Amino acid sequence: MATKINTAMNVLGTVAAGASFLGLGTSKSNFDNKIGEFYSNFGKKGYTKTNRFEVLFNIPPILIPHTATYNFSETPRLLSLRCEGASVPGISLNTSDGMRHGYGLTEKIVNGAQYGNFTCSFIGDQAGDIYKFFHVWMLSIVKFNEKPSYVGDGPSGNATGAFPFEYSYKNEYAASINLITYNENSDTLRTFDIFEAFPTAIGDIQYNWGDTDNLVRIPIQFAYTYFKVKDITDKIKLSDNVGGGLGLFGTLIKVGTAAQVLGSIKKPQSIGDIINVVNNAKTVLSGFNFN
Repeated sequence: MATKINTAMNVLGTVAAGASFLGLGTSKSNFDNKIGEFYSNFGKKGYTKTNRFEVLFNIPPILIPHTATYNFSETPRLLSLRCEGASVPGISLNTSDGMRHGYGLTEKIVNGAQYGNFTCSFIGDQAGDIYKFFHVWMLSIVKFNEKPSYVGDGPSGNATGAFPFEYSYKNEYAASINLITYNENSDTLRTFDIFEAFPTAIGDIQYNWGDTDNLVRIPIQFAYTYFKVKDITDKIKLSDNVGGGLGLFGTLIKVGTAAQVLGSIKKPQSIGDIINVVNNAKTVLSGFNFN
């Protein structure tokens, strides 16, 4: 009998929780307030998109004397137009395990910091000028193979006249790169000035007879010394009605977030429906980290 009573109490508690979640018997539930706050936040703060960016490149000093030889005068603009993707460099703190009192439990102690890699992806041009630019740039750093047909006729057969596997000085082959992000109004949002950058790897380029409609993409990985972030958010002019009046659920579905879960929420007809609604709502809320 006690078991049945406990079960009945659990069911009643679940129903009460479901009713509270749905706002039954109350004028406005806490969840409704969260939805209103969430939508209001998007309307006031807006959002940024990953396709609003531009990358500006410079010719390294070691290649400037050879700009006419390799027809590199228009290459920086070509690189900017064909850069379809770029990753903002990350920052991480180096830690080690240590004991505060020389014994006992260990804790993380910061002992330094480091920057992540900077990578870009380019849509290849028909003449192959993008690939040529980075290949010649890397050959100017160290002559790692026999000269390609487009490399000059220096005494050792590379762009700078270096001998096989001879290295150039960093101040000769490093150049600055600027990554600029924009908001929806095309106002500059933030810039990342990357200093003393140079390519360290030309990624694999896949060719396939079956890929009749795909484009050649050239991935490049850069090393650099440091970067600076310029935040100019005071110039942002965001719309007061971001989202087009779709409402929260319409906006979420539009951006493809939790579409399947939201589609399962329906007006409860039974205790089972209330339980499902509560569980689904918890899944949605966990994705938004509501407090």
